[in-house]
Amino acid sequence: MAEGKTDVVRQPDSPFGWIPVVGGFICFFWSWGGWYAWNGLFSVLQEEFHATKSDVAWISSLACAFLQFSSFLTGLLAQRFSARFVVGLGSVFLTLAYIGSSFATELWHLYLAFGVFGGAGSSMISVSCVSLVSQWFIKRRAFAIGWVSAGSGVGALALGPLFEALTRTYNWRACLQIIAGIIVPTMIAATLCMVRRVPVKRMKFEPKWMKDPVYINLAIALPFMFFGYWTYNVYIANYATTQLDMDPQDASLLISVFGIANTIGRIILSLWVDERVHPLIVYAVSLTARGIFTIFFPLVKTPIMYFVYTCLCSVFSAGGLMLPVVVAKYFPLSVVPVINGTVYAFAGIGSLVGSPSVGIMIDRYGWVSGAVTAGLSLAISGVMMLMIFYTAKLPRVTEADAQKPLLMPVEDTDPYKKVQADGPTVPLLPDPVRI
Repeated sequence: MAEGKTDVVRQPDSPFGWIPVVGGFICFFWSWGGWYAWNGLFSVLQEEFHATKSDVAWISSLACAFLQFSSFLTGLLAQRFSARFVVGLGSVFLTLAYIGSSFATELWHLYLAFGVFGGAGSSMISVSCVSLVSQWFIKRRAFAIGWVSAGSGVGALALGPLFEALTRTYNWRACLQIIAGIIVPTMIAATLCMVRRVPVKRMKFEPKWMKDPVYINLAIALPFMFFGYWTYNVYIANYATTQLDMDPQDASLLISVFGIANTIGRIILSLWVDERVHPLIVYAVSLTARGIFTIFFPLVKTPIMYFVYTCLCSVFSAGGLMLPVVVAKYFPLSVVPVINGTVYAFAGIGSLVGSPSVGIMIDRYGWVSGAVTAGLSLAISGVMMLMIFYTAKLPRVTEADAQKPLLMPVEDTDPYKKVQADGPTVPLLPDPVRI
């Protein structure tokens, strides 16, 4: 074999791939599901620290922003070490974030604990598992990632009422400490599920990918998207208690309703994408629809209307799972972790300033101004996604390619059968599960 020649192995979707899917489901349960449930404490924290909506919104915004800002580093760590190592490290960060937050006496303590440490930990957990699952599937990749990301919806469903019940029974500080104790054993199980198919050859990220039209459009569109994307999630319980006079226990059920509808939406959309529709179309339509729904958010005036609105809004929010699928569709799998990391870093700009900015507008001018600003930002991002579909080159992974076995670079020392990139396929040993 010529030195420097890249070898590939060809393997189809594997049943062993569902092991990391289970682990990824648990990761999203705590990383994103925990974040959704955290927003149920919004009014409690506002009263505890005598703060404005904008001040409290910075907690969630920092968590989302650092989740996305840290994604590039997370992708590099996953390539340098392993997804198992990075997920384990992220679990430690997330646990410490909950424990540290429970001892906060000032808002900036929460900014540091849950915002910085929690966001960085969630990044290590979620980005690593999505990239790992992408290695195991090509034909059913969207479906597999859909199940992984459904963990966030199930997390919201389960953790929303749990946060409220623990806060009501004890207090919000004890609630966070108990949650931290539950995170440890479940994330140990998730970490053990992080198995890789073959040892991926570490590849240097080349600047040429940053000149790709798809990459440029994503880098511009994602800050607009995440400026408005989290507005509803951050203020969901606060709007219920302050504008609709709902009991905090009933308001926490809204987070559960959002979770179950979001889970169903993610699974249905992932099946639809795998069988019929390009993921970028689903992504664009979902964002545009979510933007329109956000604009009309202040028109919800009764609890029943709010529950219905929450169901519809969460279904369209499910389209957010399409970003990793879109990246895997347009870029080689060998650079997907780093591509995901860098585009999410751009997204972090919108997440950082979005909810606090909307909070300032709500405090000064009312709910209508904040909702319109967030909704228009979302709709603009949806239109930009459609521009990618109609102007970019054909995907590097076509529908015809989806019927072929997966191409994956491997180390020269790999003990399994190998084949030259331009040579015939050689049958492999039984599908390996590599730690």
